[in-house]
Amino acid sequence: MILSLHCPLDTICRLRMPYVTKDNKVITFDQLDIRYNRPDKVLQAIGSVDTSLIKSYKKTYDKRIKKLGVDTASFRSGYNVPEADFSNRAAIALDQNKQQLTLQVKGKDESYNLDRFNVWVNENPIFGMRGISLKNKKRREIDTTIVIKLSEGNNIIETSVTNINGAESYKMPLIINFKPEKPSSIKLFFVGIGIDQFSQSQNNLQWSVKDIRDQAKALKIKYGDEIIIDTLFNQQVTIANVIALKEKLKASEVNDKVIIAYSGHGLLSKDYDYFLSTFAVNFDKPEQNGLAYDELENLLDNIPARQKLMLIDACHSGELDKDEIIKINNAESTLAANKTQGGKGVKVINTGSKKGDMKTSLELMQQLFVNVGRSTGATIISAAAGTQFALEKNDLKNGVFSYSILEYMQANPHATVTDLKKYVNKRVAELTAGLQVPTTRNETKNLNWKIW
Repeated sequence: MILSLHCPLDTICRLRMPYVTKDNKVITFDQLDIRYNRPDKVLQAIGSVDTSLIKSYKKTYDKRIKKLGVDTASFRSGYNVPEADFSNRAAIALDQNKQQLTLQVKGKDESYNLDRFNVWVNENPIFGMRGISLKNKKRREIDTTIVIKLSEGNNIIETSVTNINGAESYKMPLIINFKPEKPSSIKLFFVGIGIDQFSQSQNNLQWSVKDIRDQAKALKIKYGDEIIIDTLFNQQVTIANVIALKEKLKASEVNDKVIIAYSGHGLLSKDYDYFLSTFAVNFDKPEQNGLAYDELENLLDNIPARQKLMLIDACHSGELDKDEIIKINNAESTLAANKTQGGKGVKVINTGSKKGDMKTSLELMQQLFVNVGRSTGATIISAAAGTQFALEKNDLKNGVFSYSILEYMQANPHATVTDLKKYVNKRVAELTAGLQVPTTRNETKNLNWKIW
């Protein structure tokens, strides 16, 4: 039992490719972390008398389980979970010079029918986040052959099956290094969505379109002819037009990179569901003509490119804790005191405050636990946490988040995803005196790729 791990709370403390052996097999760290990372039990084991903190940690753990949709019944001793692996693992050379790789996937469950299976390469789900459904087959076994394309360099390949009760097999990584005879050319697909003019014109912004144009221009300088740019501005920003962008991203290759940048309003429905503004959005009921966040994220799901980044410069763009009180006290007066042009988002909900310095269980979860939720394989950096404003400032002539990105691009000839995230997190907080703090909605644990 590890009682102390020394790392800053505002960063992910992690080992690259951490795996644990079980019964002479290697399985991924993330599934064991869900079960065994229990700070509440550690405090109890060492005799802590801080019952409030223990209860808070327990609540945080419960929220994590709920968010991940994990059936804790599978944690019981003797409880059967499915099994899955690549049956031709032993015959696969760990160093490859051909891009295509044939995999034989075998999975089974002793007690229940299988619901779905999937394969991941560098945390990118080959068959999309949902995987391939097996429900209608009503079988307890799967034996199939698939062919995948390898990315240049290391490929961490995993597979799993899930039964009808939601229990998932342990993932045993297969790590393959692919070195082609001739390196491929790598393109950047940049999708920019900027909106500062609306049919409800009282909600107009000032710098959102400029945010996107400036980012596109800066990336064009970095990539030259190796960049493909698609943008939507103002009246062009409709739900249908955004969804249609995915067809262009499907033309990418596995070694290509994709950056999606959005700048505009972020809005919460009365049920605290998150929407991004379109030209025709109803600001009082954003579910009417608003772009659901999931629709934007879906642009990155099940496309060939495996190096993917989304940048959201909008109010409430962080992960919202629906079960907690919304804490934006005196937000409008604070914005005015900071001489801020305005917040990206217009509805302020103030339903109370928390006592002392007690963090919400979502905030604790983001600090205590590695994000092991499977997603599109993209890193998503948001301008502000779920209960903060994203800001525009006259003196910057950009949104603060976008300004920080542009500032870093101009000062650094090269940058990785982690480099950019660290700088933006620090710089935005500085420029807004802590009023705005970026957050990461999703992040790849083992893939830190070069953005430019």
